[in-house]
Amino acid sequence: MIVARIERLEARGTRRDPKELWLAWVGEEPPLREWWHFYLRRFGVDHWYRFAKQRLHWTLPRFGTPEQAERWSDLMPFITWELWLAREIVGDNPLPWQKPQTNLTPGRVCQGMGGGIGCDPYTGPRAQTPQEIARLAEGASPEAQGALSGGEKEPEAEEKGRSIA
Repeated sequence: MIVARIERLEARGTRRDPKELWLAWVGEEPPLREWWHFYLRRFGVDHWYRFAKQRLHWTLPRFGTPEQAERWSDLMPFITWELWLAREIVGDNPLPWQKPQTNLTPGRVCQGMGGGIGCDPYTGPRAQTPQEIARLAEGASPEAQGALSGGEKEPEAEEKGRSIA
């Protein structure tokens, strides 16, 4: 393992633009000119980890055995590739504050699928309320239940002899 401290003369010395960079490398020592390129390549990796944790819910499940967690982790790159390959057949479904895109990222593909694979918290299926679950358990059909979106109002309590001003 090689650890290198690189001093950047033009840097401002802030957190975003540090004067010193500490880089670690495992393997044969790359030529000095390639160190910076390897450092820049890490941003793609960092963004993938963030995407896998936040949008694909990589760290959400709690498994009983390490083998189950390892299998789940093995699926993350495959899911990402599926999203990458599906970008040609999925339409963009931007949120109101997003600009439309023609070249979709895996996150936008996931968003365009409408939560079909459960990776998008914004456009995924709406959770049912306890009242809706109770009505379904009683055997009422969705048509007989009324509006499932919470459109039903609770009956107003009548107060006799008192006026509320």
